[in-house]
Formats: sequence, C-alpha cells, structure tokens
Amino acid sequence: MRRALIWAAALVSLAAMPIFAADSAKDLEWMQKVPHNFLTPDYFSVQPKPLAALPDTINVRINSDNSGQIQNEQQLCINPTNANNVVAVWRDFRYGYRRVGVGYSFDGGLSWTDNIFPVTGRPWHSDPGLAYDINGNFYAVVLAYEPDQSLSGFEVFKSANGGVSWGIPTLALDGVPNVFEDKELIACDHVSGSPYLGNLYIAWTRFWNTDIHIIRSTNGNQTWSAPLMISDVGSVQWPVPVVGANGVVYVAWVSYNNQIKLDRSTNGGVTWGTDITVTNVYTASTYINGSIWVFSFPAMDADISGGPYNGNLYVAYMDRTSTDFDIYFRKSTNQGVTWGSRVRINDDALNNGRDQFHPWLTVDENGVITAMFYDRRLDPGNLRYDIYLTTSADGGATWSANQRITTVSSDPTSLPLAGLIGEYSGLSTRNGIANLAWTDFRLGDQDTYGSRVEIYTTTDLSINMIPNNPPINVPRGGTFTYTGILTNNTNLSKVTDVWIMLNVPGYGMFGPVMQLNNISIGPNQTLSTGVSQSVPGYAPVGNYTYIAYCGDYPSVKTDSSWFNFTVIGPLQNDDNNWSLSSWFGNANANLSTTLSLSANYPNPFNAETTINYLLPTDSHTKLEIYNVLGEKVATLVDEQQTAGEKSITWDATNYSSGVYFYKLMVGETSTTKRMMLLK
Repeated sequence: MRRALIWAAALVSLAAMPIFAADSAKDLEWMQKVPHNFLTPDYFSVQPKPLAALPDTINVRINSDNSGQIQNEQQLCINPTNANNVVAVWRDFRYGYRRVGVGYSFDGGLSWTDNIFPVTGRPWHSDPGLAYDINGNFYAVVLAYEPDQSLSGFEVFKSANGGVSWGIPTLALDGVPNVFEDKELIACDHVSGSPYLGNLYIAWTRFWNTDIHIIRSTNGNQTWSAPLMISDVGSVQWPVPVVGANGVVYVAWVSYNNQIKLDRSTNGGVTWGTDITVTNVYTASTYINGSIWVFSFPAMDADISGGPYNGNLYVAYMDRTSTDFDIYFRKSTNQGVTWGSRVRINDDALNNGRDQFHPWLTVDENGVITAMFYDRRLDPGNLRYDIYLTTSADGGATWSANQRITTVSSDPTSLPLAGLIGEYSGLSTRNGIANLAWTDFRLGDQDTYGSRVEIYTTTDLSINMIPNNPPINVPRGGTFTYTGILTNNTNLSKVTDVWIMLNVPGYGMFGPVMQLNNISIGPNQTLSTGVSQSVPGYAPVGNYTYIAYCGDYPSVKTDSSWFNFTVIGPLQNDDNNWSLSSWFGNANANLSTTLSLSANYPNPFNAETTINYLLPTDSHTKLEIYNVLGEKVATLVDEQQTAGEKSITWDATNYSSGVYFYKLMVGETSTTKRMMLLK
C-alpha cells in the first residue's frame, strides 16, 4: 500500500503577496513565502489509515521573519467553504515589541504567506483570537493597548478572501482608563438552524478584579454590544467561548480557587445563568520545569455535527497526578449542567514524572473530537517538549493512541524570553484533516510552526442532513425542514446524483421521493440549502427513516446520511405527496424498491457499528467483513431472509484499528462499502 501524504519540502523563496488592504510604509514589510511541495496531488483522496498509523508529519515554519524574536500564542481555523484554505494568527515580537502576526495558506497548510496586522490605534497588539462564519469570512480579534497599559481594548479584523487581505478593524471595545482587558477569545455561531446564526462573541478577563466579561456582534462585526459581566465572582481568568447546538453560547474559565467554571446563554448572549462547576483542578496556574508558566484553562468545544453526539459539550484541561501534570477530558450531555467522570487522554505511563500541558480541543463536522497538547514524555529530564495529538470517534469514551506531531523536540530555555512560550495553540479539523499550530524552539528562538495530519479518510463526496428542531414529530399533511449539505472532499471537480429514500413503517423502503442527476460541484466546495419536506395526509403513522444518497443512481452510493422522524395524527384529505422543495434543482419523484446497502453508522466507530440493508424479495443473504488485504475476517449473515429492511451490529472489540469493507451478497448481486474502526 502506498504511503499517504508523502511530502517533500522544497525551500523556494518567492515574493509574498500583501495580505492587508492598506497599511503604512513602516508596517508594509512584506515577508517571503516558503512553499513546501508534495508528491501526492490528490492529497484529499489518499489511502485510508487508522489513527494508530498516522503518516510521518512534516513541520512547516509559518512565520517567515529572521528577526530571532519570538512568536507564540497561536490560533488557527480551516475555511468551511474551502478546506485547502487555512488561516493562523499569533503573538509576534519581530519588531521588538508586542504585535500580532497573521498567515494564510491555500494548499492545506503546506506553505504560508505571513505578515503583521497593521496598527490603526493603540500601538501594541497581543493575545489574538480567530473565528470564522459559515460563509468563510475570518474574524481576528487582537488586544490593542498602550505600552504603559493605561488604556486597552479590542480590535476585530475581518477577511472575506481567505486571509489574503483584511479591512480596517472595528473597535469592538474601547476599554476603561486604568483597567486592563486581557485574554480575549472570539467565537462565531455557525450552527445550522440556530436563531443566532452569524453572531460573534468575545469573552475576556477584566483586570484588576479579574471578572469575565462578554460582548457580541449581531451584524458581522459592524457594531458590538456594551460589555456584560457573566462571572458571578472575581479572581477568575482565561475564558473560552464556544457556540453549541441550537445556538447556546458557553463560556468556561478557571478560577483561582482551583476550579473550572462555566456559564451559558440560551438567548444569543443577552442574559446568562449561574456559574456551574465543571471540575476541581490541582492549581489554576503554576511554573513547571524550565520556568514555563502554565494554566489549567479549559480547552472547550461542542458537537454540532447532527450525529449521535450532537449537543455534547467537551472540555480538556491539565491536572496534576502525584508526580506530574496530565491532560484530562470531561463531557456534558445536558448543556453543561452536569459533567461526566474525567478521562486521562495522554497515554504515557502514569506518574512517570513527565508533564503534559496546555491542551487545545476541537470537534469536526462528523463529531470526531481531536485534542493536541504539549508533551515531555520523550525527555527523562522533563524539559524538552513535543506536540502530540489524539482523537475520539465515540463522544470521548475512548481515545486513539497518542501520535507525535513534532519532528524535533523543543528546549524552552532558549532565549529570548525563555520559559514564556504562550498559553494556547491552534487546532482545526475538517474532512478528516487536522491542521495544527504551536510554539517551536528548533531554530533557537520561538517560532510558530504548523503541521497537516490526516486523522481519518473521507469519501470523495459526502452528503449530510441536519434536521431543524429535532426530534421531529410531524402531523399527517404537515411538513418538516432540514439543511441538505453536499461536499466535495477533493481538489478536483465532481459530478454526482443525489436522491432521497424513505423507510416507511409497515412498508419498507420507498422512493426515491427526490432524484437529482448530474449535480456539478467544484473542488473542495460545499453546497448547502434549506429543504422543506411535505408529508401526505394518507402517510402511515409511526417512525420513519429519511435517507439521502449521493453517487451514481441507483447502484453506486458514494455516501449517505439519515435521520428519523415520526408521523402522528389522524388522516387528512389533501392532495400532497412526498414532495419537497429546494436541494440543488427540481426533483423527479418516482416509486421504486431495490436492493440497498446503507452506510454503516457510526463511521468512524469504536467498537460497534450498525449496518442496514434492504432486501426487495425473500433471498439467501450473506453479509461479510473483509480487511484491506482482502481477507474475510467475519461473517455476520449467511441465511435465508425475508424481504424488508434489515439491521445488524458488528462488534469489533477484538479487531485492530483500520479500514474494513462489508459486502452484501444476494443471489448474483453484491455491493460493498467501506468503514473505519478507530480505537
């Protein structure tokens, strides 16, 4: 099997393009771009692999200056409309004082162009945060302040072209004299169906009472609200804002009584509740070997995938065992009200005297959780660190073997500002790819480095549906709505069919109720549309499954997505049929029942997955599992079965991580699909 993502680094100096719309002559010091060519042009269509066998990673220096100064405190986002477009921001001292650097990439993070955000008001910038909206606009917030800290506030830059240029920043917060605003981060509501879609939120700590405050923008960074204090008590620091399912806004922070706290708003940030305790920690902040100042801040994200863990809230944080700091994880399944038991996610030996610290965490569009963290397991002296990564495909119940991302360990005692390496890092995931950014010392000073890692393999095309206001209970003759999403996961244009099937109670598979042929979709493009589905007045009551396919109708199913709904109420005398609006063209409805093998769910999975299939007639049926070598590893079904929808669960507890294929054979007809087991 060929090795995926084999990249060769070619240090070729090219003139960089400007990344700001306008700036002064002092600040327009255009940097050089260092591209890194790779050998696999279709790098989204690579061979699948388990997390336990990630390819060798390449580490790319993102900042291009040779000042010998420091770059740290990174944030990074992947463009939701173009997975090749990655933007990063960081604290940058290349001019000898505090500024904020920004870089963009259009090849998935293999090469970067970078510069410094211009000064339009107060001369010092620091503590950057980064967010994006569903249209692919990026928003970068910076702390702008006077060198004597007498005045401070926040400026928000916006880019509508993937980070290539940024307009004049909006003064989101002007600040108060002799009050210092600190540690701001920004979040955007990109939750499908949220009543507050597009809202921006900035949370920060106001010194010197160290309270948590928040502001919001409801018009895309044009104006911002007045500050609102949301922490019930002071002596707190390090707020992290996240928007979860249904547009609920969460902010978590660490208090100096050694607890992680959380508050939430269910009305778009207008009002907030009472602080909730997430967990106790050993300490809010301390120094570890090498004089590194570390914090037990909450790295937090929410599942808004529409999958089985939709609505879950996740927190990763550092905490001390008897001899060293480890990374722990907790989750909430009820909007942060209560939290489950902690799970240690770094997998080196317990109490080995090697520290892990400063995690970051994100959840992708498929509900897969990815965490990165600084890690000293390779240094017996507990000084040099690396970056490690781990992933969970089952809502945080189990985690993959930790993978080293850095190719060179860092000595944090290197000057200048030895030990002060910043407090957070950058991580974003999409289409099975993780992009990371961190503080790296391999050149003798602090630089911002990045890496691109394939964490699981996606299909060339993927289809998804996100129902509005689930669970759906629709009366006969009524309608329900959802968002239909079609994504091209490759760098090549694709053409596909899309069709909708129903599993009707007491009847079986019915449809297609919609069929669209030859939909064109560009490289790395995502098509998204609102859909309204009518339910006939004569529809049987009961539980239905609504299934969308993309591929070559009717036999080739590249990907599928489904959700359940329930039809209720008395018969209605109407002329409606199973008609629907929108998707990407006019629907052609007809009725058919054919052999059908659905995508297993969940996928990726650990360690059980369910396979559904439809038999149009009574048939002798075989369902077998094969590994990537073509060896049969399990037989799930080998018997005469009656016609109808079938479902079987494969327990893969005793199988190793990797790609498997399940093959359905009925008579002389067979169909095969691929699935990924992650442990």
